[in-house]
Amino acid sequence: MDFDLEIRGMKGLQNELEEWESSLPNGEVVWAVKTEVHYAIYQEFGTSHHPPQPYMRPAVQRISQSGEIQRILGDADNLDDGIQEIAMEVRDEAKDFAPVRTGRLRDSIETEKVK
Repeated sequence: MDFDLEIRGMKGLQNELEEWESSLPNGEVVWAVKTEVHYAIYQEFGTSHHPPQPYMRPAVQRISQSGEIQRILGDADNLDDGIQEIAMEVRDEAKDFAPVRTGRLRDSIETEKVK
């Protein structure tokens, strides 16, 4: 499988992830990397008063551009294990990119199997 993600803004993120999802084999496996912190979106994209401090987009870009996705899927026993491992890698990168002074944002970033 070949993965190519370029993300610009929320709509770009949604479009890229939808394209990527449609390229998955039938036996669809979906894992989410998420946070329930209410201010997470403002950290990622900024506000009229504060510049953005992105953490999720750089995490996805780093994993997609590093060759990690291909390596993980190549080493995985099955698609579910591979997608789970990719989600955990993105989670870990997002935690690294998350600004330090944001309350509990870093600790709230988690993975969840959607289907």
